[in-house]
Amino acid sequence: MADDVVDAYGLGLMFDSKLTWNHHVNHVVDKCKKRLNLLRAISGNKWGASKKSLLLVYRSLIRSVVEYGCIAYDSMGVENKRKLDSIQAQALRIACGAVAGTATAALKVDAGEPPLQLRRLQQQIQYAAKVKCDEHHPASSVFEPHWTDRSRRYTLNTDPIGNKVSEFFCQNHTLKWEGPV
Repeated sequence: MADDVVDAYGLGLMFDSKLTWNHHVNHVVDKCKKRLNLLRAISGNKWGASKKSLLLVYRSLIRSVVEYGCIAYDSMGVENKRKLDSIQAQALRIACGAVAGTATAALKVDAGEPPLQLRRLQQQIQYAAKVKCDEHHPASSVFEPHWTDRSRRYTLNTDPIGNKVSEFFCQNHTLKWEGPV
């Protein structure tokens, strides 16, 4: 591990000084490749586990690793997101018994799996709802409006979590939302 990479508090998330998440994503990809081999070992056309069982293995052994801490590292770059999407595509290809050229979108539909980006947004919305339900939550200030939200230009990777989830709460009126619009 490089000097500028820290596994803060032993939580399993590797922070680097620029928050690029490169080391963390590479660690997750390496870990998941081993688990993909396990998925391959139990799959087979005539003797292997069923598609339902393979998807269950994917969700519990691979997707759980990919999504651990995703609320924090959703700010990672496009290349890192591609690496994680590739792991998902490989796992779904194995579970569905599809050939290498099968479109990833078709695999997701066949397996009933949403894209990882949507799953990350879903988890961010769930976390925001939890925080907004407790007015004394330590992370409440993250979802409060700030003057910099209006003055800065954000990309999908740099948009603060409050901005990402505010549209959902404004449209659904499920909770009183006072964050940026």
